[in-house]
Amino acid sequence: MSGNNVKFVSAEKDFIGACMLGVTVKTTGLCGGDSGHGGRSEIVLSNHGGFCFNGSDNETDEIVIRCAGDAELEMLSDALVFAGTVLKSLAEAKEKL
Repeated sequence: MSGNNVKFVSAEKDFIGACMLGVTVKTTGLCGGDSGHGGRSEIVLSNHGGFCFNGSDNETDEIVIRCAGDAELEMLSDALVFAGTVLKSLAEAKEKL
């Protein structure tokens, strides 16, 4: 992600367990409208050891999600929170069976 004088804020975190997954998040934050206003966001999931990306359509050890625009940033954030909540809930329910 690049642009003319576009300023991104970012955060990175490694998750270590039976496998290792790195997560990098970059965003310009809210920029006042659609993609024409300059808002950009990116999430990169990186295999740092033993993480299996089944169904990945590339041969790299990472998955990149990009979006542009304020509504897209907010919706992607909400969708990821939903996905995380549902995955944890379903995993816990499966353990009880």
